[in-house]
Amino acid sequence: MFFKLKCNTSVISFQILSSLIWIIWCLLFLSWLPTANAQKPSIPRSFPNPTFQAFSDFILSNFHSEISLTTTLLILFSLIENPELLNLHARQTHPAYSDENLTQASGWMKTLARGLAERLDDDLSQVLIQYTSRNWVNRLAVKLDTLTVFLGLSPYKSSGKFHQKITTISQESIHPVRLICPPNMTCTTSSCLPYHISIRTRLRDIPQVTLIKGSTIFDRVYPLSGECTRCQTNYHPDHESYLPSNSTKQHEVFLNTARYLKIGASLWVDRIFSNAVLSAMYNFHASASAYTQFWNNSFGTSSCQVTRRQIWQAFVQESICSVADMSNLDFEAAENLAIDNVC
Repeated sequence: MFFKLKCNTSVISFQILSSLIWIIWCLLFLSWLPTANAQKPSIPRSFPNPTFQAFSDFILSNFHSEISLTTTLLILFSLIENPELLNLHARQTHPAYSDENLTQASGWMKTLARGLAERLDDDLSQVLIQYTSRNWVNRLAVKLDTLTVFLGLSPYKSSGKFHQKITTISQESIHPVRLICPPNMTCTTSSCLPYHISIRTRLRDIPQVTLIKGSTIFDRVYPLSGECTRCQTNYHPDHESYLPSNSTKQHEVFLNTARYLKIGASLWVDRIFSNAVLSAMYNFHASASAYTQFWNNSFGTSSCQVTRRQIWQAFVQESICSVADMSNLDFEAAENLAIDNVC
């Protein structure tokens, strides 16, 4: 009896040992497989926010006193839109080895200086103080380096210690307030022309909608409508509506020159978006469903996904406006007509 128990124990121990060896081999095999480390998404750096007085004093003390606002903004956004160049230049201003030289006028910043000169048509007299054609590239590059330090556009701290690589610089804080307004500034009827158009939307009733410009999505956009207080013609961003003398129902006229089209209850698009829909359906024979899937996969976000009906709405409206514009005509229909009845 004791011999059988001892044998069974040996068998169990051997099985456990075999299992452990097999697990170890599996772990070693898995450790040899190539792996991918999940990196945290880079956080955009906030837009530079010095006081206006400090920024004005810096510009006037480092650049020409007659530098224009256009040139100032050109220089500022040329730095903002090139974060990789800022990283490369900053590295050369912070040498880490004995054979590295500190330079404020790196080749990276000199290239930006030449690009700015081309945009300014080589008229650097409005940028540099006591401008001369000799050695202006180095001088402008040094000025740009000084500006990056002032704005904090460097991956290094003021102590010279590396902080964080610049990936992108957020411009969300300076996004403009966007309003979608009627394109006409005066009443277009023959009896009222050129009478002014008053705002028709009450301030407390102005909605917030989503606007798609090309492939960029903007939230919290305000659509406005107007009216002529003389003839009661209503003016919307994409159409005009009026009451014919021989009818009891409002009619609407599609505006061929409209900048934006309403394709949903709270969704507007620009003509670049609607023209892309029209071109895709004609040139690629894409269906509304196929284009919907393409746009959502390519440009859509969790908060903005277009539907097939909205794409079809954009296709119909863009088709009407394009054909009417080429024919020098205005398309008119009953107001609030279903899109299937329009086409």
